[in-house]
Amino acid sequence: MAFHIGCAYFQETPHAFTPDRHRYVVLTNVDAFDSIVVATFSSIKTTPSGRVRKYDKTCLVNPGDHPFVVRPSFIEYRLTDFVIKTRLEENLRTGKIVQLDQDVSTELLDRIIEGAIVSVHTPQDVVAELLN
Repeated sequence: MAFHIGCAYFQETPHAFTPDRHRYVVLTNVDAFDSIVVATFSSIKTTPSGRVRKYDKTCLVNPGDHPFVVRPSFIEYRLTDFVIKTRLEENLRTGKIVQLDQDVSTELLDRIIEGAIVSVHTPQDVVAELLN
């Protein structure tokens, strides 16, 4: 499968105690530098005392919005960034990335992109690419 707009994937990320599976979605076509913009999903978390931790409320994603969303989540726009497409493809070949069979819906993709443009947390070079 090729990486394309709306494509969703998991990437294993090593942590000190346990590995974590981060969820991503591709937001742009490949640019002249072989880069694409990807956004990451993050679960809404609570503190040990039960208070909800701060998070970017620009684009909330709920179970049912996509099969890989199993608990209330948000798009972590501060981590939205450019990645080299050939590096993603190599990680797919080596098993570091698992590409999902189902893309995000057009409606969800539109919400994520619109949120990226308006969120104060989105890097400005990413916003410029999305507006291009």
